[in-house]
Amino acid sequence: MEDEIPHELHGLETSSSGEDHGRRDILVGAIPKHQYNRALDIGCGDGFITQRLPAKSVVGLDSDPVIIQRAKTLDDPKISFETGSLFDVPEIFGHKPLFDLIVISGVLYPHYIADAKKLIYVLVDNLLMPGGVLAVGHIARLYDCRFPYLLLKELTFPYANEDYLIELYAK
Repeated sequence: MEDEIPHELHGLETSSSGEDHGRRDILVGAIPKHQYNRALDIGCGDGFITQRLPAKSVVGLDSDPVIIQRAKTLDDPKISFETGSLFDVPEIFGHKPLFDLIVISGVLYPHYIADAKKLIYVLVDNLLMPGGVLAVGHIARLYDCRFPYLLLKELTFPYANEDYLIELYAK
């Protein structure tokens, strides 16, 4: 799978360095302060961000079954993990809004979603409850999605010799 990742993404969007801790802390810190009932972390990896989300119940979703097994070792009763991609969400969660917080980090790159931006918008819209918050974080030059919600906040900061962009939306 790593061979399929474009060269510019190798080593990024991981949870292994102090720089990654800073990225996670900025992303989680930017989420509006509220006790969310149910959160979804799309592209959760090993649960590095998932375990910090301010919700009573959190679901982490990643397409890599090996990394999901690693994430399950977190052993936090409020967190569950599912194997699947963003394109699998209808089969995994159905078509009704279930989450009042959705985080998508390091997933919406052309290599992963190709020309499916409009489908991504529909899939996310079907999962996000009215009034819910969507937090999106990506390397700025590789990301060009803009969700059709109210943009609450936009932050850009240096990360891994790149500019990292965080957008927060309200539905």
